[in-house]
Amino acid sequence: MPLKRISEQNSYTIEEDFIYLTKSDSDFQQGVGKAMLAVIYLLNQHFPDETIWCMTSHDRVILLKQDDWQTPKYVIFSALDIKQYTIEYRMPAAISPWQGAYVRGSANSPDQALEYILIALNNSDYWVS
Repeated sequence: MPLKRISEQNSYTIEEDFIYLTKSDSDFQQGVGKAMLAVIYLLNQHFPDETIWCMTSHDRVILLKQDDWQTPKYVIFSALDIKQYTIEYRMPAAISPWQGAYVRGSANSPDQALEYILIALNNSDYWVS
């Protein structure tokens, strides 16, 4: 499974975190959980042989290069529901207008969110050693 929670948050899987939201009494929280699970599933399918470290913060998933919450946050994604996703990525230092600048965009489906996350991974220098 490619999305793997960092050690500091490994008491349950990333999927379990959002499955918990789907069981909430709140329709809003249920929608967030279902929307995030849809994208997590697509990422896991797209990268069956990779390990991508991640953590959660306030119902957002943050993709990291290492098993360390203090490393740069390369890609961040969240959802309000199945039609409202936000994707952010850290700009490479060589083109960043200031240190730690991010690009932010919106997607309106899980498939489009996956597409934008893949672009974010490529444009953020995530794959650069």
